[in-house]
Amino acid sequence: MKGIRNVFIIIIMLSMCFNIMASEKSHIKNAKKLIEMTYQGDFGNSMIKLFKAQLDEQMRQLRTMYSDQKAFDKAYNNYIEKCVKQIKEAISLDNIIDEMAEIYVAEFTEKEIKDFMKFYKSKSGKKFIKTMPIVTDKAMTIGMKQVEPIQPQIMKYAEEFQNDLLVILSQQVEEIEKDSEETNKANEKTIE
Repeated sequence: MKGIRNVFIIIIMLSMCFNIMASEKSHIKNAKKLIEMTYQGDFGNSMIKLFKAQLDEQMRQLRTMYSDQKAFDKAYNNYIEKCVKQIKEAISLDNIIDEMAEIYVAEFTEKEIKDFMKFYKSKSGKKFIKTMPIVTDKAMTIGMKQVEPIQPQIMKYAEEFQNDLLVILSQQVEEIEKDSEETNKANEKTIE
């Protein structure tokens, strides 16, 4: 009798495990559907725009140090083109969907995901998806405007950081030279 009861308990537990696994697969599947519905390639464009704006400011100052500014611009544009291509590939939907789905599953219940999907299928939801990249760009522009006045101070910090690194490197070179001299003296004594 106990054997039958144990088999029955095992069957119930296995059934529950399969239901949980099926539910998790459904949850992930729905999370991916939601991501596909809301993902805009413009998300990547916004990231690229921010990346380029930050670099442009730094390069504008660096550019003045070069007498052949046309050559500098050509090299810089080549650099930006390569970076943009890499960034677009890295953040393509195919490359991020699995990790994004894990985040959605961790943060939202399956019911919430289904509710979001229902909203995004509505007229208001479709407009939200369509206009969100525009809103994001405008918000980033506001953020960049706020940072612009402190850009010289940020650059000053970067210069201080570079100077600190130079001091550290100089100290390391001195230590290496000192160690090298001591090693040479020790070798000379050994030879004598």
